[in-house]
Amino acid sequence: MLSAISPQPFVCRSPLLPGESLYSLLTRLAALNRHTPPTIINLCFHAPSAKFNSQHLLDIPERPFKATTYDRLAIFTGLAPTDLYAATPHRYSRVVMPPYQSPLEISLTGHAPVALCTVRGANRELRGVNQAQFCPACLKEAAYHRLIWSMNAVSVCLQHQCLLVGRCPQCRQNISVRAVVQGHCLHCAADLTLAPTRSIRDDTFGRFAQRTLLAWLEGQAPRGEWATALPPHPAPLLFHFIRKVRHLLLRNLDSQALLNLPRRYSRSRVGDTLPEAQYELTQLAMRAIVKWPRNFIEFKRALRNATLFENSPLKQWVADYSTHLSTWWGPYWKNQGLAFVCEVHDPDAEAPGRRPTVNKTA
Repeated sequence: MLSAISPQPFVCRSPLLPGESLYSLLTRLAALNRHTPPTIINLCFHAPSAKFNSQHLLDIPERPFKATTYDRLAIFTGLAPTDLYAATPHRYSRVVMPPYQSPLEISLTGHAPVALCTVRGANRELRGVNQAQFCPACLKEAAYHRLIWSMNAVSVCLQHQCLLVGRCPQCRQNISVRAVVQGHCLHCAADLTLAPTRSIRDDTFGRFAQRTLLAWLEGQAPRGEWATALPPHPAPLLFHFIRKVRHLLLRNLDSQALLNLPRRYSRSRVGDTLPEAQYELTQLAMRAIVKWPRNFIEFKRALRNATLFENSPLKQWVADYSTHLSTWWGPYWKNQGLAFVCEVHDPDAEAPGRRPTVNKTA
């Protein structure tokens, strides 16, 4: 049995695989060194004198917040702290963090400061290690967890042009990063590489929306037919707009019915873990922002008239169009750091102080 000792290099080590997440690397290193994943997490994230207890970890394994943690992991793995940092969702923090919050920073040994995703700022954008999503075709090629799959906004594999899978195809339970690395469900042992998925090969705009999100996350300029029609604002602002629209629209969906789950499950939190729902909501949000502001005005008009989901696969799960509809007016967008939305003149908007009405039977 392992004891809590000062960091020593693992006997068997491995480089990070292309696009791999830190937690995936640690899971693979556990197998290579004949440890269980919980044991290797305890070894890497406990102080030398601490007793093994998951409630007293020094840091968050999938996205550490302390420079000393990266130094410690560098000794265990033989990898540079900067490479380990780049395998965490923190690398996306300058885009993922809301524009009204400044990201925290730490200085890795011998390098310039790097940004961090705070728990409050990015909680709903990041999937936990026990709520992973995956591409079955990617797992057939190499069984490990890709970092980009940690983002709720990312719901497709552009390489294989298919939706990601967020639950076991057999037992419908959540999938963990450990299960992704091992290639089978930890609840029912189903082979994850055989999970059915939906092709997006013929969905040109859907692929554009996902490519644009990926470009923003990686600090690149969007490309594609509609890229020049995006508003001339920084990527963090546009990403935050897409995120807020997705979250607001999600409140209109009965995601428990989508998954046949009991009512005790939170509608918004369950919806956050559904790649198929996120994919459709991202498309609706992206359509609202291209050809700005004309499409946004048409978007709000469709919302008022209860026709927004008319041509969407999500139509059958729309629960209530009136939910939080007044949010589309008033100071909400300005409070979210998105003042440019408030500058749009909407000729159809009701007088100030009146709640818009909708046709609930539509």
